Amino acid sequence: MDSRIRVIGQLQLFSGLPPGHIEKIAACGTFIRIAKKTVLMEQGAPGRSMIVLIRGRVKIEQGPALSQLSTVAYREAGDAVGEMSLLDDEPRSARVTAVTDCQAIQIRKEDFRRVVIENPQLCFELLKVTMLRLREATEELTTGRIESIEAKIIRLLEKLPVDESGVLSLNQTQLAKQVGCSREALNRNLHTVVDSGKLVRVGRGKYRLAS
Repeated sequence: MDSRIRVIGQLQLFSGLPPGHIEKIAACGTFIRIAKKTVLMEQGAPGRSMIVLIRGRVKIEQGPALSQLSTVAYREAGDAVGEMSLLDDEPRSARVTAVTDCQAIQIRKEDFRRVVIENPQLCFELLKVTMLRLREATEELTTGRIESIEAKIIRLLEKLPVDESGVLSLNQTQLAKQVGCSREALNRNLHTVVDSGKLVRVGRGKYRLAS
């Protein structure tokens, strides 16, 4: 149960919820194994669940028709797919296929909605989180600030306090919530920022911005 709470709590959709509500949502989840090449979700099909990857990789394909799909993104451990199906009744907007064997947590729509009905305050908290995400997205669109994860990391790090030697101490879980990505995605992009020379790692969880 603890691992489900940790994984679910890091998702952008639920990251602003109180711990008690995250625990109730996590209790809906079941661990599943997915074989390589399995189609988890089909574009145009009803959305009946969301899946959170614990291990493995999936590809997301979209197109005007099933015969004209092209790969638009990949998702890895710590990422979720199909999460909006918990909140709406629209058909799937993409096909999701496992490109490796995967382990995941699956939350079915009916289980999630049962928890929401039994906990009305959770519905209100979800609405607040969703509206905050919408407000942030609208602000980014109107100001032209569509940033990559790497750019967001740099922007946020520039605002963090440093010690007397100019070193930043990072809480990756908290930073991932601020960036709006999973902890695993943050870690991958931190490595990219370090490799680019914009950030120097000086110890475990400690970095210095390149001058």
